[in-house]
Amino acid sequence: MSDVHYRFARIVDSLPISELWVKMCEEIALPGRIHDTCEQEKFMVGIIGRIHNENGCVIVATLPVPNERRRQIVGFTVSPGIYYEFGVRDKVFQCEAVYVLPEHRNKHIGNMLLEKLEEEAICKGGGEVEFHSKFDEKLIRRYSKLGYIPHMVFYRKPI
Repeated sequence: MSDVHYRFARIVDSLPISELWVKMCEEIALPGRIHDTCEQEKFMVGIIGRIHNENGCVIVATLPVPNERRRQIVGFTVSPGIYYEFGVRDKVFQCEAVYVLPEHRNKHIGNMLLEKLEEEAICKGGGEVEFHSKFDEKLIRRYSKLGYIPHMVFYRKPI
């Protein structure tokens, strides 16, 4: 999609990103993860922290809003940066989230967000990018095509 622009997030992007985060949590069956205004404000503070974190980054994908002179955030990726080192080459750049609004999926926006994140990881000395995803055969195939290898399974038990 040629109209999509990718850039580092700015402070003014905190609210739209936190609103997309709420949608993402609802979509992946985590309702209530951000359940009130206070929680959303705390999350916004966290996003602002990630925006200012020199080790991590927040990258957004934007599209023009029809008949307006502004752009809408349609996807994002959030990373706190390198969190664990296996060795000099294998510093892992962690990705906390990649999200694209449902109506803008299957247009390679998520792939490009990951590519931009990988470029940033390389600039910051990362040797690998890691993220967690729900277990879904379709997603495994998609991420495998991008060179990602499933390497860990998480188990959860409600108590």
